[in-house]
Amino acid sequence: MFDPLDFLAEVSAHIPDPHEKTTVFYGWYSNRTRGYRKRHGLLGKAQTADPVPDTDDRVPLEVRRSWARLIRQAVRGRSPPLSALRGDDEGDRRD
Repeated sequence: MFDPLDFLAEVSAHIPDPHEKTTVFYGWYSNRTRGYRKRHGLLGKAQTADPVPDTDDRVPLEVRRSWARLIRQAVRGRSPPLSALRGDDEGDRRD
């Protein structure tokens, strides 16, 4: 069991000084194991990113613009009433 001051001393030893970067890698990501895998050809092939989808699969421009307009309004704090999004008049009445 730690004395409270000893515990704080042990924990604070792991806090880096200001502007000091502490990056420690163990196991698979350590420099030693990455170097070993590179020297022995164990890295494998890099995965390529998925290709850009065809233009046929994309959402129409007018739909993207309407969503962009709604998001812009929400970010500016002028979100449209819920009735405008639903397309009915129920959101306008208050009980």
